[in-house]
Amino acid sequence: RRRHTRYIGDWSSDVCSSDLGMGVATEKHCEVRAHPPAGPHAMDDAAIDAELAIWESAQPPWERADPIWSLVAYRLARYALDNAKGDLRGAGLRVPADARDQLLRSSASVVANIGEGYSRPTPRDRAKFYAYAVGSAREAVAWYQSVDDRLPGGVATARIIVLTRVRRLLLGLIQRSGDARWVARPK
Repeated sequence: RRRHTRYIGDWSSDVCSSDLGMGVATEKHCEVRAHPPAGPHAMDDAAIDAELAIWESAQPPWERADPIWSLVAYRLARYALDNAKGDLRGAGLRVPADARDQLLRSSASVVANIGEGYSRPTPRDRAKFYAYAVGSAREAVAWYQSVDDRLPGGVATARIIVLTRVRRLLLGLIQRSGDARWVARPK
């Protein structure tokens, strides 16, 4: 039998497949851990959530009191923007000015479009701006890919994983809005 791991407090992995009638759940088959390993090479949703919680605790109270703070996609996008700024500060002149500018602009655009969409009164309007944010997240991924060799090992990959999660959350919000024209359908 394969060994399964589940993380305490992670609703997406609270149940081991052995618990679902696929076998007898015993300590031998299901390992329970307090937190997954952190770091750029182990960036699953639980690891991202752990890093996000640390980052959130350092944010000013006025920002955390804003109603948009309840939107996970917004918090992750803000976290991604702060990471981009820090990554570029750390990289110094190794990253060309045009790539630096585009990475910051696209990362900031994700946050700005989520904020704009969240403030719109109709689901259709919200979906439009969330779709713009998805496009900006894709652009930020492309810029991280372009500077990957100029950042410390694994940093770009870790940032891309966070942006991918932002994109996934936004696509869910768009689908939930009921405005299907903003969501690409597989053929």
